[in-house]
Amino acid sequence: MVDRSIERELQARYRFTSWPSLVFLRRGEYLGVISGIKDWQEYRQEFIRILAAEPSQPPAFDLGKACGPLS
Repeated sequence: MVDRSIERELQARYRFTSWPSLVFLRRGEYLGVISGIKDWQEYRQEFIRILAAEPSQPPAFDLGKACGPLS
């Protein structure tokens, strides 16, 4: 659980676009994120994929995904 006062700071740092989100770190380095509500099988598959990953930079922020299509 994260204190609400730093939610937006963490969102900007790890570039996730929806809530709730689970951010995975290893020794402080980014591994991946799972956003939204999923069933347990989906969580399990994502856990396996993310925990097998090498640390990397969070993905680029996608304004269209965060705000919806611009028209």
